[in-house]
Amino acid sequence: MKKMSDKEFKVRLANSDLEHKSEYTFLQPIDGIFNKVKVKHEICGNVYEVAPKNFLAGKKCPFCAKTERAEHKKSDSISYITKLNNKYKDLYGENSFELLSPYTHNKDIIKVKHNCGEIYDSKSASYILAHGCCKCNLERKRLGRKLSVKEIQEKVDSVYDKGEYNVTGTSTEMYNRKVLIRHSCGLEHYYTLSNLLKKNECCPCICTKSSAGEKEVLNYVQELLPDVEIESNKRFGKAYEIDIFIKDMNIGIEYDGLYWHSDEKRGKYNLIEKTNFFANMGIRIVHIFEDEWKNKQEIVKRKLKNILNCNEEKVYARKCEIREVNTSDKNEFLEKYHIQGKDVSKYRFGLFYNNKLVSIMTFGSPRYDKDKSCLELIRFASSINVVGGFSKLLNYAIKTIPNINKIVTYADLRWSSETKNVYLTNGFKLSHKSKPDYFYTTGENRIHRYAFRKSVLKEKFPEYYDPNLTEKEIMEKTKYFSIHDCGNAVFYLEVN
Repeated sequence: MKKMSDKEFKVRLANSDLEHKSEYTFLQPIDGIFNKVKVKHEICGNVYEVAPKNFLAGKKCPFCAKTERAEHKKSDSISYITKLNNKYKDLYGENSFELLSPYTHNKDIIKVKHNCGEIYDSKSASYILAHGCCKCNLERKRLGRKLSVKEIQEKVDSVYDKGEYNVTGTSTEMYNRKVLIRHSCGLEHYYTLSNLLKKNECCPCICTKSSAGEKEVLNYVQELLPDVEIESNKRFGKAYEIDIFIKDMNIGIEYDGLYWHSDEKRGKYNLIEKTNFFANMGIRIVHIFEDEWKNKQEIVKRKLKNILNCNEEKVYARKCEIREVNTSDKNEFLEKYHIQGKDVSKYRFGLFYNNKLVSIMTFGSPRYDKDKSCLELIRFASSINVVGGFSKLLNYAIKTIPNINKIVTYADLRWSSETKNVYLTNGFKLSHKSKPDYFYTTGENRIHRYAFRKSVLKEKFPEYYDPNLTEKEIMEKTKYFSIHDCGNAVFYLEVN
């Protein structure tokens, strides 16, 4: 069979109906219709190989085709979430479903979050479109039918003085869901009706009166920034306010009492939802738990100084000496200068200024990565502002510790920004954000949930233990209640 020549191909191409043929330049002469040659797409500049037969059949630039598919899939995702919200807006309210991860090709999983906190992936996408939120459906069956505005108002008036709380929401609001209600002070707020009727919720004008701890934090910030305007209990719209707002810096500071910010009072995602709400407005929110201010006040003050750029005492890392630190000195230093205290670490490097330890960085095996060549940066803490300290300790660790391909670390989103921090400055990349973790407390101190695993609850609470109940169901019977944080931003660094 005779091979197609370059001249024959050009004639055939010129006579073809391909609309995009003028966009491509063949960089090699044709030597047979099946032999691939290099082609340049003049629109995007991509150079690739293609068989002349496939080109004549309409095959386009693979780079542009992939981009078009990605845009198509993204469009499909947006179309899906729009359709979902429009279908259920009367039941759940406007834009109750949020698209978390639009996919760019068919192997990606689309994630959808409902305003109740439930997250779904593409495996159940068609089911949600047909039936709505599964969690809310179950709750609706448990609580019964919808209540009208009149019925809700009657329930509220049976608990409070008539006129103190006036319902302004629609009749489609569910008993267990948020209802828009105006307080006699004039402030409208979304309440969980069941909590309002139990008096577990109240108008922010009552519940958010500054506590003694919040006033102490406010006074301290005012001392740090005497010439800067600082607003207390600054309200943004109907739903949120910031305890301490520094407008010039776009920073808000929250003093989170353990009781009033517990899962029962505010919901388990109340801190991260508030943080994300203000992040979309360009405002960074810092959360201080009540027990941190009471028990680790000096560490909190030092962190606030750093966040507000008020560190006066500083040294330069180039004037410091690096040494390995023993376990005892490491633990003592971390207990004094790190909000999470001591750790269990294999490698411990410190910066010494005038023979005094001023900064420390610790490493160990990663908690959630089984790769043996991966290392976790567990703690970084300083007693004073050490300019360039993080970079110097990190580079020393990379040179000193053998067989490292990747370093992973976790930044507490109550204190750290996911877009501007020391990790990104030093070459780390954001991997993902973890879900909020939770603690148990009686209102005094937080204790991590690990101490209340079901396997140890029988010994801790024999009077409440039941093997047929879950950990949370058992804990609900005790005097402990749960409280969630904001989760972590997970960063990684590829080590060459």
